[in-house]
Amino acid sequence: LGGDASDLFFEAIEDVPVRWQRKPEFLLIKTLGLLRAGDRDAAQQVLDEIEKTHPRFAPLYFYKASLYMEDVFPAHVLRTIDKLHSLGRLDDESETALAGMETIARELLQASANELGVPYEKMEKASWYHEAAQEKLNAGQWVSAEQMAREALRQIPGWTSPHNNRAYVLYFMGKVDDALAETKAILAQQPDNLHALKNLVIFYTGLEEHEMAREYSARMAAHLQDLPTDADEVDMVISVLGLMKADETLWALAQKYLKKDVEELFDISWQTLGISAVRTGHLKQAKILLEKAEDVYDFEESLVIKVRKALKAGKPLASLPQYPTLGLLLPPVVINELIEMLGQHLENNHLPRHIQKKLGEYIEKRPFIINGLFRLIDEKGASVAIPSLLIQFNKPDIDARLLAYALGDTGTNQQRLNVLSAMSQMGRSLPPNPLRFWNEETGQWTEVDYTAQMLSDDIDLNISPKAAVWAQKAHEAKTTQEKVDCWRKAVEMDPQSGYAVHMLGILLIQTGQKEEGLEFAKRAIKVDPDYMFAYANLALFEAQAETPNVELA
Repeated sequence: LGGDASDLFFEAIEDVPVRWQRKPEFLLIKTLGLLRAGDRDAAQQVLDEIEKTHPRFAPLYFYKASLYMEDVFPAHVLRTIDKLHSLGRLDDESETALAGMETIARELLQASANELGVPYEKMEKASWYHEAAQEKLNAGQWVSAEQMAREALRQIPGWTSPHNNRAYVLYFMGKVDDALAETKAILAQQPDNLHALKNLVIFYTGLEEHEMAREYSARMAAHLQDLPTDADEVDMVISVLGLMKADETLWALAQKYLKKDVEELFDISWQTLGISAVRTGHLKQAKILLEKAEDVYDFEESLVIKVRKALKAGKPLASLPQYPTLGLLLPPVVINELIEMLGQHLENNHLPRHIQKKLGEYIEKRPFIINGLFRLIDEKGASVAIPSLLIQFNKPDIDARLLAYALGDTGTNQQRLNVLSAMSQMGRSLPPNPLRFWNEETGQWTEVDYTAQMLSDDIDLNISPKAAVWAQKAHEAKTTQEKVDCWRKAVEMDPQSGYAVHMLGILLIQTGQKEEGLEFAKRAIKVDPDYMFAYANLALFEAQAETPNVELA
């Protein structure tokens, strides 16, 4: 599966008759498609659904065991294999694979038991609770995660891994002092424990105690000289140094990896090292480092293209890229908690009092939330939703920080415009025009007039019933050509429908038929002068043109 084949697979999945969609065999096929497409979380959810509804469907446990093996959850691997065997045997090939997993899992547990000086049976039991705590932690089920971590520690009190997990969970539960105490207790016993050091960097950065965060990150960086170049701990240290924006330290490390194979580090680590090279003015080396992960992230691809262009032009980049930190200061589940708390009021100007109170109480225990959200404003994939989320806290100091960001010189033009747009949309006052705005592409300050208009989808579409039938068929069509044909039929049925004419124009433009598409897009505002969306799209097309007509836009 990949590219068009992947799309066809999931289209076929959607078209399966309803009577088949709950069958375990079908759901397992869907799981395999999701795994091939790289959507592991969704695949895991489908496997959990199969287990819930068809617990005696043996093949599902083979794939659960395989995923647990990838996660290095040996105790869960063994219990899953036991469950599978209680239901019968699989084919010889699968049984051979299971035997291999079982051997590796037992060896891992025995090695841990030897290291900690405990019996194998106690190690297996404690590991199951530790692994369960990790699962609950990843899902943001903080209370359950803390309980599981405590149970693992009841089995083996001196095991540091559950202590680290418990500290992390306590922090996001809002028990900050307990989290700090738990982590420092680990370091008192093991001063070089990298996971504990990482936790303290995250905790103190979120609390804006930057001197403390730098102290612990420096202790992590000191271990780089002793670690193998392909050790997982190196990736951990790199992520922390990126969080601290330690340009020089990262650049010193990056030079050691210029000729290393791509398999030595995670893709995000190559990205971070490449960014350190850009930020320290070493574009040739940045190009080498970024190209190692160019095919993985859209962000690297766009950055490496900028680097190539800068090298060709013999000029530095107009603005410095930011290090990726998504998931470090705030796990995605925390952001989801906030969004769920706000519900349908996410973009309202005023929150109901009970929600405002709940939000205030949540933040009071977790002062690191605000700082973590601000670090995500210029993070790809988070920058659109974060400004609205911050505005909802309804605090003047937060609004002031947002405005300072929007009118500052960090982040991209679009990210800073996202902030201005959110503030306008949610009724916050902006300085009078013209605004002094930093243009990252030219590397200059410029004066701009900022005007915001709200486009609402709460409108009556101007289209006749006969044409509406074809509009519906266009929405349901499987191929682009079928959609175009249906919209042409809709326009034929109702040539005065600005909606139909506009949709046909947009679709033609999107499929590369720009000249004809623009003709229809312009005709839409002639036949329906009040159709706001048509004006908005025409303005966007003009603004994005190679030589835009600014006045017309």
